Amino acid sequence: MGLKIDISHNIDEAIKDLSKFERTLVPKVVVRTVNEIAKQVKVQASRQIAKQTNIKVSEVKSSIKVLTAKTVKVTPLSGTEIIAVVFPLRPGAAKTRETNLIAYLTKGKRRVGAFRKKAGVTAKVWGRNKLYRGTFIGRGKDSGKLLVFSRTGTGRSAKLKAVAGPSVVRTFGTEAVEDVMKDVVAKQFPKIFRSKLDFELSRL
Repeated sequence: MGLKIDISHNIDEAIKDLSKFERTLVPKVVVRTVNEIAKQVKVQASRQIAKQTNIKVSEVKSSIKVLTAKTVKVTPLSGTEIIAVVFPLRPGAAKTRETNLIAYLTKGKRRVGAFRKKAGVTAKVWGRNKLYRGTFIGRGKDSGKLLVFSRTGTGRSAKLKAVAGPSVVRTFGTEAVEDVMKDVVAKQFPKIFRSKLDFELSRL
């Protein structure tokens, strides 16, 4: 899952009025443009994900990676493919382990057995309070930490399952986040491309 920064539909418009000499600089300029856009996409995607999940922006940023473009072959009049990708790291990777739902509790005491006799735990996720029916607080077998659990079946003999809170990976693929990322690419490509090209020309 990730956003490939592919500006094949933008390149024709960007180079149509360039001189023959300026076009010789296009491959280098395009790579630098895409890498700059990828950084901006990461920032804006992180802010949108933080808004949806209540996860800190800094934590979201640490869970998103940018695979930058190195080289690119530019074929004027369609056919340009860019190899920069912005994608979320999978749960289990460094700094990306899914946070247990207990981090998002909005009310009630955090103690073993809490909510067991009630409807369940209420947590603030996706920007609103949500009741997770049948959940309660217990202590992790290995970590010893207080966590939110649910049972995988009926009866007290059913196995317990830790309930995860919002995930950067799952949220990254939502339409709202994808729209934000595509909007950054569409709006920023012409500006950054021109700026990078002017810089290269100024060095000659």
